[in-house]
Amino acid sequence: MSFNSFNTTLDYPLFGLNYIDDNTFVVSGGGGEGRHGIPNEIAIFRIVNKLEGDSGKDDDIEDKKAAENGQPKVPKLLKEKQLKLISKYTFDKNSTDAPMSLAYVDNQSLYIGINDAKNLIESSKKNNNLKSFKISEHLADINPVSQTQLFNSLDPQVYIKKIAISEQQAANMDPYAVLVTSDTKSQIYINTLSQLNLRSSIFQHTEDVEIKDVAINNYVEVSEISYVTRSLLKIIKLGQASSKTEVLETKFDKFVGPDFQLLRVIYISSTQVLVLGAITKAKQVIAAVFSVTDKNELKLQLSQVVAKNVRSVNAIDFKHYLKDHNKNHGLLAVATSDLSIILYHVNLDGAQAKPKIFKLYEFKQVHAFALTNLKISPKLKSLISISAANTINTIEFPSNEDDLIKLKNSNSLISVILFLLVLLLAIVFAQGR
Repeated sequence: MSFNSFNTTLDYPLFGLNYIDDNTFVVSGGGGEGRHGIPNEIAIFRIVNKLEGDSGKDDDIEDKKAAENGQPKVPKLLKEKQLKLISKYTFDKNSTDAPMSLAYVDNQSLYIGINDAKNLIESSKKNNNLKSFKISEHLADINPVSQTQLFNSLDPQVYIKKIAISEQQAANMDPYAVLVTSDTKSQIYINTLSQLNLRSSIFQHTEDVEIKDVAINNYVEVSEISYVTRSLLKIIKLGQASSKTEVLETKFDKFVGPDFQLLRVIYISSTQVLVLGAITKAKQVIAAVFSVTDKNELKLQLSQVVAKNVRSVNAIDFKHYLKDHNKNHGLLAVATSDLSIILYHVNLDGAQAKPKIFKLYEFKQVHAFALTNLKISPKLKSLISISAANTINTIEFPSNEDDLIKLKNSNSLISVILFLLVLLLAIVFAQGR
């Protein structure tokens, strides 16, 4: 199977990414503060069909008919796609650093993790590191709304590296926001969106270690949040106002050696969380799936090597197939440190069954430098990835998702054929001796 894939180059490195709908997405990035001419921007793009230009050929029958009838030529839509810039917002180059994280809320609100410029922080003794924006109707404008100093650090090298906002909430409940700083002794902020300006977190991360990644369980109404450090998976169950916050955790020190570190975390069902870690020297990526039992205990369901000759993982995303109403199967996308994107089929078959992960396809050298983020569109139409090389890569999935799932069976068949060939060669070699 061949995928339609194309790159689009901007004027700045990219860090933040979120889909708005299946064909539209928002990115953020920039060159930071300074006078080097590289802007700091938020931009909204739409995936559209290319328009065929005027060929100028006399044998174009439709063009001739249009000209004879005095009608203007209507450009033809091609199958080939491109990105169309819908709107953008450019930050004042003397007032801010580069926007490093982004979250989109369905009411057309944007939250951007971006530091003030170093000289502004020094003069004001303040760093408004979280800024919110409102996208106008038809996405024509991106308008600033508010800014606040969410974290106390005045170090310009420390920024908000991840913003996650819950999608599914009980009636009359505010979405939860989770924000994490980039320093080696990370701070984590958890509260509802309406309480952001109060700067009070309902959970405190007490370990003096870096939080590598954070995820929200969007399969349940009452919020549940997971995060990983180098060797720890922690799950925080946020109760209602009268309920106590519960914390579950498991350490990986007993499973792996000191060369192993956890890197990414994501929910794949209401009771299952998937983590990815890497053994650096062995160049292996390991996936582990944990389920939360009825007794509120973490149970390891799967531990599997999913990639070799890879040192690290830069980003992940997961979506269930649209036809999978029971949410037992899904697509996992992994951005690796070697600039590749790997697609996996995840088979859950119920929360109590052992999950299975199958490699579907690998896109090699998608970007020229540091792949920073990726997202699968809501209805599995495409996958967008961005990089510090100023590029956006768009991968279109087949319109029939069954064609995507079939890759699992074709890869399994190839593995069987290769095994049989090796076995046959071994037999022939043995007989020849």
